[in-house]
Amino acid sequence: MSGIAVIFNLDGRPVGAALLERMLAAIAHRGPDGSGRYIDGPAALGHQMLHTTPESLNETQPLVDSAARMALVFDGRVDNRAELAQALGAKGAQPRSATDAELVLRAYQCWGEEAPLRIIGDFAFAIWDATRRRLFCARDPVGARPFYYWYNGQTFRAATELQQLFADPALPREPNESMVAQHLADRHLDREQTLFQHLMRLAPAHCLVADHKGVAIRRYFDLDPRHEIRYRTDAEYAEHFLEIFREAVRCRLRTTGGIGAYLSGGLDSSSIVGMAEKLYRGGGVPAARFETYSLIYPPPADEREYIRAVVEMWGLESNTPTPTLLDLDTSLAQVLRYQDIPDRPNGAMWDSLRARAQTQGIRILLDGRGGDEWLEGGTRYYADLIRQLRFVSLLRRLRADARRARADSLTFYPWAALVRLGLVPFVPAGALAALKSALGRGAPAPWLRPEFIRRSGLRERTLSELKAGAHVPGFARREFYQMFAVDAFQPHAQEMVERSSAAFGLEIRCPFYDRRLIEFCFAVPEDQRRRPGQTKFVMRNAMRGLLPETVRQRLTKANFSEPFFRALQRPDVKELFSRPLRIESMGWVDGKQLREAYWGTFEALAELGMNSRAAYHYLWPLWAAVGLELWLNHIILQQKAPSTD
Repeated sequence: MSGIAVIFNLDGRPVGAALLERMLAAIAHRGPDGSGRYIDGPAALGHQMLHTTPESLNETQPLVDSAARMALVFDGRVDNRAELAQALGAKGAQPRSATDAELVLRAYQCWGEEAPLRIIGDFAFAIWDATRRRLFCARDPVGARPFYYWYNGQTFRAATELQQLFADPALPREPNESMVAQHLADRHLDREQTLFQHLMRLAPAHCLVADHKGVAIRRYFDLDPRHEIRYRTDAEYAEHFLEIFREAVRCRLRTTGGIGAYLSGGLDSSSIVGMAEKLYRGGGVPAARFETYSLIYPPPADEREYIRAVVEMWGLESNTPTPTLLDLDTSLAQVLRYQDIPDRPNGAMWDSLRARAQTQGIRILLDGRGGDEWLEGGTRYYADLIRQLRFVSLLRRLRADARRARADSLTFYPWAALVRLGLVPFVPAGALAALKSALGRGAPAPWLRPEFIRRSGLRERTLSELKAGAHVPGFARREFYQMFAVDAFQPHAQEMVERSSAAFGLEIRCPFYDRRLIEFCFAVPEDQRRRPGQTKFVMRNAMRGLLPETVRQRLTKANFSEPFFRALQRPDVKELFSRPLRIESMGWVDGKQLREAYWGTFEALAELGMNSRAAYHYLWPLWAAVGLELWLNHIILQQKAPSTD
């Protein structure tokens, strides 16, 4: 969770130090271990340092190679260090030190724009190449590290956090209605835009070159649909998965001190804890202090039984702080700090956990995010079974899914599921969109004004996302590809978790976001991810002996919607929905319908209970309306006139 700041005047004008200093001051919390600057004519690089690996203790950034006339700022971690160092040595580019930043700079010297493809890990970096008078930037394949930028044809600026770009008071704060619509509809479709016009993010798996010609962006990494992994037995798949997962966890245990791990009691976080303990006890990594952190909720989100089982199996210390309940004052403080939408209630609930870890001197938290995305299996597997004429298997899947739904207290209609997940995927995206429109269905949200939907391009962006990945064979596999390469929710959520953790001096590491693990999950047959009534099949097989059986075989998932209900029912939020909103005056929403949806949600909760999908259907977009109301009022409508100094 270090931070970077970059300025480059493409027209050759020298960069002054004042703006760079303000950009670094905006992320001072990311630099408890040092701050550095480098200015070379039209380019300026700044860095805020947090030491989280042994090698980083000897690292100084910006990293400058005067002989090569290059300078680097790097936020991240290199996981294939030995492999990369060996490849560099073979090219005659022996690293001068063992730091990750040094490996990245040498990789660029050897392979130029292909360097990011050689690096496995979490990263965002920028390299000033003075000889070529160009800036080269890249972001890791899953977007684990953020990268925002602004470019007006003459000047390029990049930053780790969005508010750094507003260190220039002349930068206009103009709302981007395309992204506003996506938030209000809870449809995250764009990986590059932000809530502000002209302020962008570098998409995951992309690199950027800025020089006198302008700015050019391209994808440097993609999943290969031709690559398949095929074994004869389930045991062989499990062995291969275990090998990759062990390495993904091992790489993320590299530390200067203690490490913490989220332990929810679910299969993903429990597997990370189990593998970490196995590595520590087997000498696979140097011994280090290892703490687990869990939040305890009342039913239906009570996970204590599973958390206790993991803790007792490995003899661990367990920290169980009280979950944080998000209030409007805290949300407003986040809006003012980040110039962006505030956290969601189910994200802010971890703040007490983060605070506990910070007070205990922990700088790294392992996180189980990514396990659901890559291992649960696609929802369109019914369509694959129909395409393969496997009707007996289809019937078994329907029965098994019905049993699992009952176990989770969810309503399941087999024929409706068969139509939605088995037949609808065969309909071309354009025809499906036209049919839904003709039937009056598929509206993004009932309170969005039709004219706003039209001018925001929301329907067109949705259709474009549905068409993406047409080159990938198989419905479920295509769904996997769309989630990795197209869907914008995961990168967006990653950025919010990263910024919230950085505020507490914590770096988040997610083993399931390891590129090697994602490639494996994409390449194996679908039945290694999902079997009748059982998801994450290959991981369950691989984790025998590393998890309590009650955890390894559990099929249920807790419902963590309660933080949304509690936050939305606070008196200050109720008061907000009791009066006209500024987002109405912008022509974005129909206030009457929005308020009806708000009050109707709680009526459904009282009538149907917490586990009813009808009760929480609109929770995310309703909270987005709250966040955007705060953002619009305090960032857009109350902005001051640009300063002249």
